[in-house]
Amino acid sequence: MVDSPPPKDLEWIEKHRPKGLNEIVGQGKAISEMREWAGKWSLNRIPDRKGLILDGDPGVGKTSAALALAVELGWDVSELNASDARNVEAIRSLISRGSQSRDITDVDGFEVGSEPKMKLFILDEADNLHEGSARSGELDMSDRGGKQAIVELVRMTRHPVILIVNDLYGLTKGSGSALKGLCMTLKFRRLTAVSVAKRLAQICALEGVGYDDMVLRGLADRAEGDLRSAVGDLQMLCAGRRRIVGSDISSLGFRDTKENIFKVMERVFHFRSLKGSRDALLSSDLTPDQLLLWIGENVHTELTHPEDLEYGMELLSRADVYLGRVRRRQNYKLWGYANDMMASVGLARRHKRSGYSPYRFPNYLKAMARTKESRANLKELSMLLGRLNHTSARSIKDDAIFRYREMIVQDRELAAYLVADAGLSLKHLKYLADGRLSEKDLRSVIKEAEEIRKAHTSPIDLSTAGGLSEFYDDEAGAEDSEAENDHVSSNPQGGDLEDNDDEESSSSQATLFQF
Repeated sequence: MVDSPPPKDLEWIEKHRPKGLNEIVGQGKAISEMREWAGKWSLNRIPDRKGLILDGDPGVGKTSAALALAVELGWDVSELNASDARNVEAIRSLISRGSQSRDITDVDGFEVGSEPKMKLFILDEADNLHEGSARSGELDMSDRGGKQAIVELVRMTRHPVILIVNDLYGLTKGSGSALKGLCMTLKFRRLTAVSVAKRLAQICALEGVGYDDMVLRGLADRAEGDLRSAVGDLQMLCAGRRRIVGSDISSLGFRDTKENIFKVMERVFHFRSLKGSRDALLSSDLTPDQLLLWIGENVHTELTHPEDLEYGMELLSRADVYLGRVRRRQNYKLWGYANDMMASVGLARRHKRSGYSPYRFPNYLKAMARTKESRANLKELSMLLGRLNHTSARSIKDDAIFRYREMIVQDRELAAYLVADAGLSLKHLKYLADGRLSEKDLRSVIKEAEEIRKAHTSPIDLSTAGGLSEFYDDEAGAEDSEAENDHVSSNPQGGDLEDNDDEESSSSQATLFQF
């Protein structure tokens, strides 16, 4: 059976996608290891690492290789990409479509009397999970819980799983760290301009378009190793033309690309021109303050000679001065000077580097992430205590927190009143105590504070004993006693008052009680 030709309006990247692993350009080592991994599944031997991570820049053939592997081995494909929800429910649904049992397949892939096919699960852009949440009443298209679900999928699956990423760190950080031991990682290298130009020439021949060698090399250089972008540019350039020449490239305009931070670091430290290093910094979507942290964290691994390191740290110090002035004066023109200082760090190397170590995530950012919750508690606690004391949160944080800590540890009753009056919660009290009160003591203080709040806010019931009437009874009794004493003092013979005076006093008292 001969396949029907693809429609003419189909995008060329899909129309000319490789049909087998032999057609993948420039990834010989990775393709060989892919075949070895897939061969174990074909022999019904589940490998120790059931998942495969394809890591590399955009457009180097990762997705094409995964699909070509399935075609070559006759496997069914179940795929999730960035346009799909990749939350825990979506990925568990993927598991239920055959990941645990080799006897369960989709309806379309089942033929009576035939052996069930192996199913290949492909999760594209697995490093680009937006762990948010859907708005109320909307379809949940977030990736909430996606990383945990991917780990669950790889652990439970009885079918091969391929995860495709542009940034390996984005997938394996945080809750995705378990994937390092569950998956084998293959690195897809950036394609050379020669390889890209050769593939473009093959596509031009298939499409019947004439070309100059200069234009294909220009497209390859412009793509910077991204074959997908090069094919897209070629299709745009060939629209309505039977032949393309070098001057046609100017019609494509400028392509803005963003680099991940590890590639930026490599370019900054190894470019031998200031312009190249500065362009590398501008290709990142990080702010200059964040770039300074990254360069400062890794400068000592690149500039290993003391003289080089001294010069490099001096440049970073100057960059920090400029950034400080930006923060104080809001003069963002100084960002350019800071970028120049940071871009010059790679040029500070005058001696050969000794040894090698991978680039590290800034410890400062790690510490800020670890202490995010405690810093939020401190801010809330300072605001509440500042409101109670009619002072600023900063003065509480700088000067009074440790004083309150000593007081609540020494006096539990004071602690309860402080919690009640300032409106502190258990997490605030726990932060304030700093481990010097047990969980039992903390809960006891909170309970007593709730009773104090209740006593302060409960309304007075005037109909019960101790209400307003009893207060007036006591007050009236005191007035009678005082009047009797006055009568005795004014009437030494001890005679009784006239009857009309008693009646008037009694009438006045009755009126007060009725009120």
